[in-house]
Amino acid sequence: MIPFEVTILGNSSAIPTSDRHPTSQVLNHRNSYFLIDCGECAQQQIRKSHLKFSRIKWVLISHLHGDHFFGLFGLISTFQLLGRKESLIIYAPPALEHILKTVFSAGGGNIDFEIDFRSIPEEGGEIFDSDFIKIKAMPLNHSTPCYGFHFQEKNLPRKIDKSKIEMEEVPIHALHKLKDGEDVQLEDGRFLKNSEWTLDPPKPRSYTFITDTRCISDLADEIKGTDMLYHEATFLHEDKKRAIATLHTTAKEAGAFAKKAEAKMLLIGHFSARYDDLKPLKKEAQTEFEESFIAKEGKCYKIKH
Repeated sequence: MIPFEVTILGNSSAIPTSDRHPTSQVLNHRNSYFLIDCGECAQQQIRKSHLKFSRIKWVLISHLHGDHFFGLFGLISTFQLLGRKESLIIYAPPALEHILKTVFSAGGGNIDFEIDFRSIPEEGGEIFDSDFIKIKAMPLNHSTPCYGFHFQEKNLPRKIDKSKIEMEEVPIHALHKLKDGEDVQLEDGRFLKNSEWTLDPPKPRSYTFITDTRCISDLADEIKGTDMLYHEATFLHEDKKRAIATLHTTAKEAGAFAKKAEAKMLLIGHFSARYDDLKPLKKEAQTEFEESFIAKEGKCYKIKH
């Protein structure tokens, strides 16, 4: 199966605890890594999770509160010390470009690889498109411009029915056309019908990351049916007044949102440091959406077809 999985590096909100780190996670698609947010200690968590630094090609920063990007300076410095040559592509709110230049120029350090900075448009929209996956940035409701990210796999080619090949010899070029959905007429007169020679490909998968926001009900329609949803659940519902005041979400609200979005699975994270025990947050989310789980640091979650 083509890898599509997320490793949680940090699940804490503003203040780290003795055993929880600020928000950061790595999405692995086809063994290329997207680093989503980069809180303090992200690079240590990457090492502990046995992820390869060299595979981090893209960084997506949701917003410019320190617990979501302060780890980026150390990570870039580590890339430099490791002799990185490949460019690092960063998608983030525009102000981060100036911050990065200021920090590294003040320290007098040279970065010998290209930092390809790409501003996320204020209105969001599609920010990444490859042969295999596309990413949409979605404006959230927070105290500073903040974005969620929706990763959508593209349709894969149809699969050749191997039992047919075992019975008949077919030129390679014809197999490629069949995989592309075409019927094929061979020079020897044989007519190969696509529906008879191929099988349906696996269903494209999707992953949605939503952090630091009051719950936006209408956003559920944009990500309808997402295979895995990560949604912040900073507070228990008994602390809803605090959630409203700080523009965050409760675990109960996150569960209700997952239900409306018809998600297959919900991971909750970005927990307030006031909670030592996270089980009540999971239980509360499950009152609205049964397939709710704590986004555990160090755990890799596979996104299934």
